[in-house]
Amino acid sequence: MNEEVREADIYEKGPANKIINNIESSICLVGMFGMTVVIFIHVIFRYVFNSPLQWSEEVSRFLTIWVTFGGSSYAFRKGAHVGVTAIVEAMPAHLKRVINIISKIMVILFFIIIGYYGAVLTFEQAGKQSIAANVPLCIPFSAIPLGSCLVLIRLLQDFIQDLKPAASRPPAKGGTP
Repeated sequence: MNEEVREADIYEKGPANKIINNIESSICLVGMFGMTVVIFIHVIFRYVFNSPLQWSEEVSRFLTIWVTFGGSSYAFRKGAHVGVTAIVEAMPAHLKRVINIISKIMVILFFIIIGYYGAVLTFEQAGKQSIAANVPLCIPFSAIPLGSCLVLIRLLQDFIQDLKPAASRPPAKGGTP
């Protein structure tokens, strides 16, 4: 089986996966489009009208946070995160599988911690506004727990696939996370 089959198997089946796929894609698309428009407008105002916008850098930074966390989940879905696999690839198959599972457990724990503290930080920011754009700070900070939840869903899907017997499991794509 190839990578496209694997993606169709675990990432495309069911309405929940379609919703998650749409959320990831929407976050990336809207965020990148928004950053492009805001930065373009900022450049026009700065160099044509000689009057830079005060809020544009802050909004661009907030959109970057959203694209980073939404894009991280999207990258896990596509197997696009960078992994150094030279040592792991030289090991026997059963040891590769064990290392892959341990690696995924560590990444899952990392995103649980990031998601938890991101949620704490988001609630701490409730009622506060950003300085230049006057945006509620809970909006940009909420990208951290939301993105972490999306990544955790993708990691758990991969983890479940890794626990299946080798004969019923599609081939792994990319390296270890």
